[in-house]
Amino acid sequence: MDRRLPPISHEHASRHQNDSLIVTARELGIQEDAPFVFVCECRDDLCNDNVRLSIAEYASRRSAGKDILCPGHLTPRAEERAA
Repeated sequence: MDRRLPPISHEHASRHQNDSLIVTARELGIQEDAPFVFVCECRDDLCNDNVRLSIAEYASRRSAGKDILCPGHLTPRAEERAA
């Protein structure tokens, strides 16, 4: 029986990493306006670009249903490009 897990997409792995960073930052009591470096959540499996946002900016984008993307990168959900 093959017990390997199915591969996880770049955008899902990046989103999980970014969400985990926010949880840790909040547990440590880091201020909402503190700058952080997040991983781009685009569709490109080879992308290793970063996005600089404060915790508050990250939370605002996430609550609006937006992905964390570098300008011009394709969103995981559609053929749209980040502004």
